[in-house]
Order: sequence, then C-alpha cells, then structure tokens
Amino acid sequence: MKLNLSPLLLLSLILLLVTGCGSPEKKNKVSVADTVVKANVAKPKNYAVVSADKLETSGKAQIKVMAYLPSGFKDKNELELTLNNIYNTYRHEGGYTNFSEPTVVAVYLFETEKLAKTDPSAWLGMLMKGPSDTNPYLSFNDFKVNASLGLKDKVLSKDEIQLAKIKKLLASRGVDMCDLNKTVNDIELNSIHAADKLYPDYGTEHDVYSDKLINKEWKKLERKYRLTKDEIDKACMFATVYCK
Repeated sequence: MKLNLSPLLLLSLILLLVTGCGSPEKKNKVSVADTVVKANVAKPKNYAVVSADKLETSGKAQIKVMAYLPSGFKDKNELELTLNNIYNTYRHEGGYTNFSEPTVVAVYLFETEKLAKTDPSAWLGMLMKGPSDTNPYLSFNDFKVNASLGLKDKVLSKDEIQLAKIKKLLASRGVDMCDLNKTVNDIELNSIHAADKLYPDYGTEHDVYSDKLINKEWKKLERKYRLTKDEIDKACMFATVYCK
C-alpha cells in the first residue's frame, strides 16, 4: 500500500526513527558514572583544586587531586557528589608517556584551602580507583565530618564546656591539643605513605596495612600520655576546628 505523506510528516517520522529507536539493552544499561554525572548536573557543588599531581611508572599512571570546598558543605551527600564530580573530571586526564589516561585516580577533599595545602591527612572525604577496581570507592573521615557539621550547628555552650575539659586533661598530661592533633595526623599520613610503597595499586591490602601501622602508633601515643583512644579522638575532633 502506498502512502502519500506530507514533507513535514515525513520529516517527523525520520526524526522519530533516528532518536527513538535503538537497542533496548543499550538503553537500559546505565553506568554508575553516568548516574553520577546526571546527579551533579542537577546539583553541582562548588570546589577548587589545589593540585593535580601525576605519577607514571612502568606499571601505572596515577593522578592525585587535592581539592577543597570554598563555600563549605551541609551534609555527607554533598561530599559524595563533589568527590564523584572531581573524579569524572580527571579520570580521562591525559599527558602520560605510555598511558592514554590514569590507571589510578585518587581524590582528596578538604574543608579549607589551608588544610589542603598544609595538612594532607585532614581530608573530609577520599575517592580511590585502582586498575583492578570496576568502580571507584569512597571513604569519609567521620570524625572530621561530624565535628565540622556538629560545631556548625551553633551548639557552642556545650562544646565550649567539653573543650575546656579536654584542654585541662591534656595539660595535666603535658601535651597541647593542637600538637597532639598534628602528631595523630602525621601518624596517619606516614602510615598511608608506607602502605603506598608496598601496595601502589591500593585496594584492601593497602588499607589493612596502613590501619595496622596506625593502630600500632596509636598504642604508643596512648601509653606516652596516659590517654584513652576516646580521649584522643575527642581532642582531635575539637582540634580540626580550633587548630586551623
């Protein structure tokens, strides 16, 4: 049967075929990265990059991004969106000799520019993807996140009471709160660097080894100043805000 179609109707049918048809399997396959990109378009979060350092060896091409939040954040969901946003920006970064893009992507997100530049262990959230990972995984420093969000809630009278108690306790043990916090940060950073050398591709073994080193050094710290883990944790929680 022959149909007489107007040019306008014919054009509409062609556009429908071009844009509306395709493989059902392909349409239903939505990657995590695609979802992240769409979410970030709907809710972009302002961030600034301090550095994006590249490292290339015979077996890997790595990029480590250090960024911070100029306008702060209101919850962990914003941190997650921002980390994924930065990852999507840098995961196809070129500039390597033997690799077209990085095989290892590490993103560290800080609350302030100063912390990003001077205290690499003070990150709020971290995203990591190694060559054997299907998708990137995220980790959050709940202590720093909760401390920042809690102290922004203006519950200052209660916090000031707790802060005074912590400072008095530390003074009786002969250690300053900010100095103690720096020591803890150095322990975490040195342990991570040691794990980097043994397990450059990151993953579970990297995390287990770094945690083992951190726990060992923490025990020494507890014995040296006769403090419990909870007391050190509480001191560091306040230090993240008051020792900037």
